[in-house]
Amino acid sequence: VGGIVATSTAVTKSETRTSERRAASATTAGPDDKVAQLMTDARRAMMAGELSQAVQLYTKVLQQPANPYQQQAQEFLGLARERNGQLAHARAEYTTYLELYPNGDGANRVQQRLAVLMAQPANADTSVAAADGSDTQRKVNSPWNLRTFFSQYYRRYVNQVNDNEAIVAQSSIYSDINLDARRRGERFDFTTRVTAGYRNELLSDPRSSNNRDFRMSYAFAELVDSRTGLGGRFGRQSRNTGGVLGRFDGLNMTYQATEKIRLEAVAGKPVYSTASGADPSRTFYGVSSNFGPFFEGLDIGTYYLKQDMDGLTDRQIVGTEVRYISDRASIWGLANYDTSFNVLGNMFLQARYQIPSAFTVTAMVDQRRGSFLSIGNALFGEYVDVTLEDLAAIMSEEELRQIALERAPNTTTTTVGLTRSLSDKFQLSLNASQSKIDEAPASNYYSGMPATTYSYYSLDLVGSKLLSERDVSILGLRYSDSDSSAVWTVNLNTRFPIGRSFYINPRIRVDHRQINSDLSTEWIYSPGLRLQYRWGRHARIELEAGKQFASRALPEFDLTRDSYYVNLGYQIFY
Repeated sequence: VGGIVATSTAVTKSETRTSERRAASATTAGPDDKVAQLMTDARRAMMAGELSQAVQLYTKVLQQPANPYQQQAQEFLGLARERNGQLAHARAEYTTYLELYPNGDGANRVQQRLAVLMAQPANADTSVAAADGSDTQRKVNSPWNLRTFFSQYYRRYVNQVNDNEAIVAQSSIYSDINLDARRRGERFDFTTRVTAGYRNELLSDPRSSNNRDFRMSYAFAELVDSRTGLGGRFGRQSRNTGGVLGRFDGLNMTYQATEKIRLEAVAGKPVYSTASGADPSRTFYGVSSNFGPFFEGLDIGTYYLKQDMDGLTDRQIVGTEVRYISDRASIWGLANYDTSFNVLGNMFLQARYQIPSAFTVTAMVDQRRGSFLSIGNALFGEYVDVTLEDLAAIMSEEELRQIALERAPNTTTTTVGLTRSLSDKFQLSLNASQSKIDEAPASNYYSGMPATTYSYYSLDLVGSKLLSERDVSILGLRYSDSDSSAVWTVNLNTRFPIGRSFYINPRIRVDHRQINSDLSTEWIYSPGLRLQYRWGRHARIELEAGKQFASRALPEFDLTRDSYYVNLGYQIFY
């Protein structure tokens, strides 16, 4: 539920994903790396004031298998909700933190924030610590609040097959900047934000047509009138509610009719790539409403959204969203129906319940049509220069919709998890997940995809404060099974502080793959190390390096692959 999954308007036949590639990418993607990226994105969202996005990202971290970031994510989820004005939700998240981590590193901070929320009225303005963990506070004496973030990273990736010459696959410098300015007045609140990045590819490869790219993630201005309840945000922004699928260029209007009724209207063009800009062929508009909170934790939303593409209705949905959170439980669900296709577009339900002095149980069911249902899916597998207008000239709209349905097969993912605290230092987590993708038949230039099933199981033992007050260690065992391979994984991920400013994060991962296509086996060894140094209150330096050794035993010969990567950079924030 984090960002948007892009749907290309034209995809060549060679770019069509097969089920084997899906399964292979799923088995090699590191869950811990994914969580680390989520935490980085959430931290940036917090510092930039994109609080709703931060809430979604921290929630997603807590949905992952046990990891070193859960304790921090639980605290910052409460902080994000508090800053976003969701005080009842913030109290519940802070209470959950104290129940799970009564002796945690942030327990004192959480207790103080919870006490403030309990003692002050809901509209009180409080000063809270910054999301990066520093003691920077809001300057309440000034109507302006300025925040900046700048980072630069050098990333290098090199791989070698057998005794062939090593290939430098990446050698790039990534520069990212965020500028956020807010002014709170007696009646009007003004916010503006710019988040952009620049990649400079250092490789002088003649096959590359562009060794530089500019990315614009956010560029908007927002004005809210507290007297009338009206607000508007214009420019490049992101939203994942009301049927909107992430980043877009456009206008989002809000009206706080009462304390429990919020109305919104949105219009714009979707942005599937921050480097290439908005999709010129698509335009959408929609309205939504939100009611609540009721019973201190229940919110209900409804929405309608219509998107056009090259003169045809791309998607037209009506839907509802429900959120509930209490001290022990949380539920988030949504469902929408596409009236242009007359089918269920997406259904999602996620629940968490904490049994006192026992388990925390989580469950999730996600059913959808491909990434999302769209008439533009009819372009999957066609030649790159074919447009929807070209297909509409030789096919009826009904035929296009039938092809789009076939090329967006139904996908159902089910996940269950149990977490148990064994002591004040150890926690055990068990997760099981299964994804089923229906068959996508071949048609025209589209090669089709067979039905596939992917299963994933994990068992993690999390230890904290084993050698010091702030260390975390995770020993994990994972098993995944797909049509293409079966993979066993063992990994050890640790994080230790040295003093107050330096952190060291060594880790090792071992994979054993049984490849079904040729019954071969492969061993993969992946050691890695991450170092982080906090330089004062406004700077951070990071170094991450890792190496991978892979050996595959084939019937006639052995295939070896060696690779390494290096990420070196710094962050500055005020």
